[in-house]
Parts: sequence; structure tokens; C-alpha cells
Amino acid sequence: MMQQVEKHLVYMDGEWTPSTGRETLAIVNPATEEVIGESASGTAEDVAKAVDCARRAFAHWSQRPLAERCDWLERLHALYLTRTEELALIITAEMGAPITLSRQVHTRIPGDVIADTVNLAREYPYGQRMDGSLIEREAYGVVGAITPWNNPLYMMFLKALPRWPPAAP
Repeated sequence: MMQQVEKHLVYMDGEWTPSTGRETLAIVNPATEEVIGESASGTAEDVAKAVDCARRAFAHWSQRPLAERCDWLERLHALYLTRTEELALIITAEMGAPITLSRQVHTRIPGDVIADTVNLAREYPYGQRMDGSLIEREAYGVVGAITPWNNPLYMMFLKALPRWPPAAP
């Protein structure tokens, strides 16, 4: 199972950081009604700090060469694939999905999204000449996103990675 994290921490800027609030949310297994964990509730200050961290990271990340960013995504994909069974078990406990569904949909498809994003990024026509102009496609920057409880990983990856399928160039 995943490591236990102190319940008042939030993850931002590459590390677990104390939340500015003290409230927590119980994570309840809907099948057993057992509390299987707790999470920091988070505050508006936490969100503002996370956005600042993301903006700083984006400024650096967006300047990295495409091949390097693709290499990082390939590493993410390889690491993700080593943890899919663990993630499927957590998703089943947290939201009550049958384990088969967690394995086939909730963890397999997000892995496919990562792999598809790498393939798309390596082949996508970022610049297009049209009527004497050059249209450049650039990253959209920092995005705040709320993901639904019933498809957490898939939605997170769809929001964090480029739109799939991509809009026609």
C-alpha cells in the first residue's frame, strides 16, 4: 500500500508541506463504512501557494526542449505502470469500484493517456503556416481543476496533460 502521509500535509512544490489549516477530511470505504485514511482539507491559502509553485514550475518546464519533456513523461509512464495494482486497490477502497473496473478502467486508461500524450507530443505539428502567417501552438500554463470522485486518476491526467484527442491543427 501507499506510504502513510501525515494528515495535515498537502503536496506542492515537489514535497509534503503543512497545510495552513488544521481541518481534515475522513476517507471512508463506501463498502464497509470504515475510515481508511484522512486528508488535509486544504485552505484558500494552500491553493494560492500551490498556484504560485505551479507558475514557477511552469516557467522552468515550458523552456525545456520538447524531447526532454517527452523523456520525463516516458519516465512518469514507466513509474506509473509499476504502481497500477496498488492504485487499483486504493481506488477500490476509496470509492467502492469493483477491483476489475479499477484495474481495467481507473488505472489502465490513465496509463494509456500518458503514453498517448508522449506519442502525440513527439509528432504534433506545433507550428502551421496559413495565409502568410505562422500559427504557433503553446502550452496553456497553470490550470486549476476539480476532478470527480468517481474517475479520479483518468480525469486528473486528462486535465494535466494535453487534450486528447487533440484539436485539429
